Amino acid sequence: MLKKGFFVFFLTALAPFISLAESINITIRGIQPTIGELRITLIENKVQFKQYVSKSDADPKPKLGKIIKVTDNIMKLKFENIPFQNKVWAIAYYHDANCNGELDKSFFWKIPEEGFGFSRDPSGLPPEFEDTKFEIEGTKNIEMNITYLSDTPTNPEFCN
Repeated sequence: MLKKGFFVFFLTALAPFISLAESINITIRGIQPTIGELRITLIENKVQFKQYVSKSDADPKPKLGKIIKVTDNIMKLKFENIPFQNKVWAIAYYHDANCNGELDKSFFWKIPEEGFGFSRDPSGLPPEFEDTKFEIEGTKNIEMNITYLSDTPTNPEFCN
């Protein structure tokens, strides 16, 4: 009996430090053309989000990120084992149609020439973290629509 009580006490004391995990199922719709890659980043706070949207290449070193090959105009992916300590996240992504590893922008106006988007499909650009954040507990399903502000590059010269 004493051993069982100690074990329960031990687990209770460690509970705040045990990292359980969450998962997010993501669907991104409207990808055109169906070439290149999607670069998806999970962002965990306002500071990291601000760094993401202000970077010229829009690809900071995320804690959690994925690159997937585009094979359809609707793409699905899953992030698993997301740290339990942080329940508020935002998603940012872009369609790297020419596989050059960056969000291409026009020379003069710096308008994205490739598709991009954020969780909760915010209307203002650039969005704020508050407009894109969501909470997860267990498994979360997120559906997003990609935005294109100009014609998408169709030159797959850099793609495998």
